[in-house]
Amino acid sequence: MSSIILVCGIIAALKSTIAKQLSKDLGIPSFHKDTIKERLVDVIGYTTREENLKLSEASFVMLQEIAQRTLEANVDVILESNFKPHELAQLSRIPGWDEAKVLSIYCYASPKVLYERYAARLKSRHIAHQSVGELSLAQFERIVEEYRGMDLPGTVWLQSTETYTEEDYQKTLAQVRNFLSST
Repeated sequence: MSSIILVCGIIAALKSTIAKQLSKDLGIPSFHKDTIKERLVDVIGYTTREENLKLSEASFVMLQEIAQRTLEANVDVILESNFKPHELAQLSRIPGWDEAKVLSIYCYASPKVLYERYAARLKSRHIAHQSVGELSLAQFERIVEEYRGMDLPGTVWLQSTETYTEEDYQKTLAQVRNFLSST
């Protein structure tokens, strides 16, 4: 039976950092929606916000395809994204999803901390993530609010990244190892 580990949450919640480290430590491949989108933008480019949104949608479709292929091959996988409710619903309709073991790691922090991280990295982010310009704190807080109370699939691990330390990561790693070893 395949295990699917979803690392999800709002912008700047350290999702990619955690997913990449888990992948390395567990020897499980990880796939990241942002990385897929960046490669698409490198090849295709975009000129409008609408085109950028289409590339984002295409990136999710690719992530969905990866999930389906790993389920078919009975391989464990880590998928990382700021999954939206409709995307989680689409994943749950993949053939074999109901038989898989699913762990959702939801990364979160206070809007202030998330916004500080977002603002600090904005100018160094890949062009794929700069189509809306800089969000104000008020705009950012509205986006954060949209993610509250999401219905996450499978076993859910809530991970605060407010002051994420090596000790916090080791707890997450232990939780994931425990999940993977359970039947």
